[in-house]
Amino acid sequence: RSPQTGTPDHWSGMWALLLPCLPPRLTHCFSDRWETSSWSECSRTCGEGYQFRIVRCWKMISPGFDSSVYSDLCESADITRPEERKVCKNPACGPQWEMSEWSEVNPQANQ
Repeated sequence: RSPQTGTPDHWSGMWALLLPCLPPRLTHCFSDRWETSSWSECSRTCGEGYQFRIVRCWKMISPGFDSSVYSDLCESADITRPEERKVCKNPACGPQWEMSEWSEVNPQANQ
C-alpha cells in the first residue's frame, strides 16, 4: 500500500494516469492509451528466458468510465505500444546429464 494514498501499490500507476484528468485539464483525458499488466516470472529458472505481460489499449469514454478497445485504435493514434516480451537472465545453468537410446551389444567388444 502507498503510504500517501493508502491504495494498493498496483494502482499507483493508475493514479498517475488519472490525476492529470481532474479539472481543469480534461482536454486530453478522452484519448486512447496503452496499459500493461505486471511482468510474469521468467520462463526459465537458469540461463536466458523471457518475461511476458498483457498490453491493452484503453479509451476513456466519459469521466470515470474506461473501456478496453481494439489495439488498432491506439496504433492509429500513433501511440507507441509497450513491449509484451523481454529477456530475463538468470545465473547460468549447471551441468546436466543427457541420455541417449541404448546401443546394440557388440559381440566382438569383449574379445
